[in-house]
Amino acid sequence: MRTHCNQHQVWILSLLAFVAACDDSAEWAIDSDGSASDTSDEEDIAADADLLDELAAPPETAEAPGSPCRILALGDSITYGQNSNYLQSIDPSGTFNGGYRAHLVASFALTPSSAVGTIRMVGARSDHYTPLMYTWNQRGHSGYPGWTNALLADEVANGATAYDPDVILLHSGTNDMWAQPYPQFAFALTGLYDLLDELKTANPDATVLMAKIIPAAGLWAGLNTQIDLYNAQLDTVAAARRAIGQTVYTVDHNALFPTATLEDGLHPNWAGYADMAARWRLALDARGCTP
Repeated sequence: MRTHCNQHQVWILSLLAFVAACDDSAEWAIDSDGSASDTSDEEDIAADADLLDELAAPPETAEAPGSPCRILALGDSITYGQNSNYLQSIDPSGTFNGGYRAHLVASFALTPSSAVGTIRMVGARSDHYTPLMYTWNQRGHSGYPGWTNALLADEVANGATAYDPDVILLHSGTNDMWAQPYPQFAFALTGLYDLLDELKTANPDATVLMAKIIPAAGLWAGLNTQIDLYNAQLDTVAAARRAIGQTVYTVDHNALFPTATLEDGLHPNWAGYADMAARWRLALDARGCTP
């Protein structure tokens, strides 16, 4: 993990240096769920109709041949990027929004990948982003706070991944661990099979990088028994999906995860999301953009 830490420091410091130079004066406030949201959009939209059109439009759905690798982040609030550090989450510049997606975008900008090439973040949503993600048009994602695997499966059926992704980064199942009856891991797996079925239908050519989900901590540490049982099945699940022609591989976000970064017990802070981004980046570089 020492290599990860060095990468994190470089990416975080570089990202913050870029953001410090960014002339973004948007005002931010806290939503009822504790996440940061833009309170100046209405003024900007009133002043500039073109900005309204740009914010309202979903990310592009097609690219020309030889286009960037289209990456879709799919999951719950951890994909959305809810920050467990209150002071970071209320940063008025939005610098700490975006979760692991912000770090991942910065890492590809700072250190291009010969295996992946340039990237384009796509998805059904374009909210919760840093100034740099806005500048680079890298806001797309399909992260839905509070959703279980079964709810995500329904959303995929409704078009959450209808953005021609080459790679889907799936971190899901955390909400099953507290929202479902005992044994939670079994319900999570049932929902996961449904979710993967929907992805196979909606995105048959996409590579799915499926996370062994991060641990819980503090008051939520009791969930780790079920989290561990769930994660223990994922390699078998991935192998079974590959056997039926779906390109699915696991990415371990659980082993040696820095639980001190889970300040609310469930969601990483900025440093924890850097750890997640490093793991995704290693998997992307290892697998490339196409199956």
